[in-house]
Formats: sequence, C-alpha cells, structure tokens
Amino acid sequence: MRAINSFRSFFWNIDPGYFNLKLATKTILAIVISLWIVRDEPMLTNLLAGIGSGFAMQGVVAKTMRYRAFHVFAFDVFYFTVFILGLMVRESPIWSAVLLTVLGFMVNYIRRFGLEKSIAPFMVWILCFLATILPFKSAETAWPHVYGLLVGLGVSAGVILFVFPDNYRQLFLNNTNLFFKALSEGMNELRAQLLLDKPIRDYCDVSFVRIKQTLKKLADLNQTIIHSSAFVEEETQLSYSTADLFALINAYSLALDAFYDLWQKNLDIPRATRLTLCLMCKQCAKFFSFLHMNPDFLIHKTKAYRFIPNLGERLGKTPSVRPDLIIALLNFKLSFELLSQSATKLLRNEYES
Repeated sequence: MRAINSFRSFFWNIDPGYFNLKLATKTILAIVISLWIVRDEPMLTNLLAGIGSGFAMQGVVAKTMRYRAFHVFAFDVFYFTVFILGLMVRESPIWSAVLLTVLGFMVNYIRRFGLEKSIAPFMVWILCFLATILPFKSAETAWPHVYGLLVGLGVSAGVILFVFPDNYRQLFLNNTNLFFKALSEGMNELRAQLLLDKPIRDYCDVSFVRIKQTLKKLADLNQTIIHSSAFVEEETQLSYSTADLFALINAYSLALDAFYDLWQKNLDIPRATRLTLCLMCKQCAKFFSFLHMNPDFLIHKTKAYRFIPNLGERLGKTPSVRPDLIIALLNFKLSFELLSQSATKLLRNEYES
C-alpha cells in the first residue's frame, strides 16, 4: 500500500490533478474508437482516422461546456479545411510553400487571442503539412480516404465533450471546501494527540501529518486550475485566495514541527499548558469547520464563531527552564497566530485587481 501511495504521489507531483493523464487517456480512447470504426477500410483511411482523432484531442482550452463545444466545432472545421487545402496544392511545390508559409504566420499570430496555452494552432499547420506529404498517388486518389479524417474528428469531439468532462469551477469550489474540512480534522487530531498523549510508532503515519499532504494536494490542484486559464474575471481573486491557502499550510506545518520537537525530545508539558494547547487546537478546528466558499468564490462563515483573544499569551508565560520546550511552545503560539491571520484575510474577500 505504501508503494502504491508513493507511486500516486510521484505522478501527482509532476501532474497535479492528473489533468495530463486524463488527456492522454482520452486521446488513446479516441484513437482506438476511430480505428475500430474504420477497421475494414484501407490503411491510409485508418491512418487519417488515427491522425485526426489524435490531433483534434489537443488544444481545447475552454473550460465551460458551452465554450468547449464551440472550440471543438471551430477547431474541427479548421482541421478539415486546411487538410483539404493541403490536398489541393500538394502537386504544386510553389503553392504548397505559399500555403504553408501563410498558414504558419496565421497560426502563430492567432495565438494572441486567448490561445497562448493551446497547441491547436500548431496542430492545424502540421495537419496541412501532412496533407502535402502523405503517400497518395495523386490528389484524386486521396479523396476516398478523407472519410477516415471525418471519423477521427467526430469521435474526438464526442470524447472531449462527454468523457471525463472537467467542471473546473465546481472542482475549485470543492477543493477549497475540502481544504477547510481537512484542516479542521487535522487540528482535531492534533488536539486529541496532545490531550491523550498516545504513543506514536511512526510519526509520518500519524493522521494529522498525512492530512498535511492532503492540504498540499488540494492547494496545488487549485493552483493548477488557475494556471490552466479556467478563469478570466476571477483569476486575480482566486490567485490571492489560493496563496492564502498555502499560508495556512505553512502555519499548520509550523504546529506540526513544534509537536515533532515535543515528541522527538520527549518533552514534558505542564498540565495547564497542555490544556491551553488543546483549547487552541479546538478553536482552530471549529473555526475552519465553519468556513465555506460560495459559488461566487467568496468565503464566509456558516456560523458566528471567533477565536478567544489573547489565548496564545498563556503559552509565552509557561514556567520552564528548558529552552527547547520554550521554543516549541513559541512555535505553537506563532502557528495559531498565523492561522488566525490567514483565515481573517480569507474572510475579508478583498483582493487587489
């Protein structure tokens, strides 16, 4: 099980959200379906079906179903049109050079209109280039094989729209709310450990330590969604809120590091101090359990709840002669202060435009 988790973590680190893995899977699926449909056709028809489906799967950057359908239709029209143009000029080296040159300029220039992260324009040029070099005896003999290209484009359109459809807005909302829930659970688990002082065999296998990895994955996934151009109007707002999530992770990590020092050095905490730590963890757990992001990406509290003021001051007054215990408690205090500040900033919903 640990090997499987390590394998999944490796792929998550290089592809948060498995977006590229999903795209690769959908591309293979589209190619296989296209080849199965034209399995009784000549080899060149099969070749065009595979090329058409593989190319058409790339470059759709629209995130809503409405604009994704428009992108698919527009790109498929371009793919088919340039391929036909390539077939028409393939027997003339001069016209082939002119067409490829003009098309090369156009596909580079058009990327400035919202297609900076899309490779679809380059796929258009490559498809036109392939039309001029594929081993057809003549342009007339190529027309019967165009059926394969139409099959590939049609199958890819269906796969893009209906297989693993990505609702990025809802995914961002779910990730953020799961983040708050996981952070609340982590603080509850940390409180239980401080209160009961249960023996720990493997620190990395403790629930509140594993929750830290969950928090990182959720924040990384939100950041990946933002960078994928899923949002336009809300991009600045969501970038700031995601940065605040990473600030919460850092504050949570500081509390875990402080607990690790207590556990590793087997430091004895005074009873009053232990109860104060437990109360602060309980406060954080309750507070974050009440945080919720709305469909308009504004964060609010579902219930009125506030941190008890100056509770952390008690940690700075713990009677102790051990510097390592004092440092650990001060790190706890700083962690709770940072958690409170970051949460307050999130609730303001005020971001620079």
